Amino acid sequence: MGKKFPKKVACVFCTGGTRASGCEYGCIGCGKCVEACRIGAIHLNDFNVAEVDSEKCVNCGLCMKACPKGLIRSRINDACFEPLCSNHDEGRAARSECQFSCIACGSCVKNCPCGAVEVVDNCAVIDDSACLVCGFCATHCPRKVIVDLSGIIAIRA
Repeated sequence: MGKKFPKKVACVFCTGGTRASGCEYGCIGCGKCVEACRIGAIHLNDFNVAEVDSEKCVNCGLCMKACPKGLIRSRINDACFEPLCSNHDEGRAARSECQFSCIACGSCVKNCPCGAVEVVDNCAVIDDSACLVCGFCATHCPRKVIVDLSGIIAIRA
């Protein structure tokens, strides 16, 4: 039998939402991705949310296949903007769940100059192959759901 992982989980964004067990759309802390990774590039953080060490990761895809919720995605190309919410609830319900959840307002879609962002099932989704990495989606997101994983971000005037 595999390693036992803690039951209490939380969304990588809010880590203290209104639900005691965390966001139902986020990481469930099952540890399947950790077990699947043969090089130890994934661990569960203090909130029992899976984190990938990009320095160690070789992009083999085993963790993506192992995740029962399909939350782990490949970041092969240079695009580094990512919506960090997978909550599919509608605006009001999403807002009441977490201060950082996507409310499907469409501001990211309207401000993307290349049409790389769309809202699917009340969540922002970025097409990395079309993304120019300009940051307009992130800087115009009123709830700061879309973040720049590289740490560099354009400033909205």
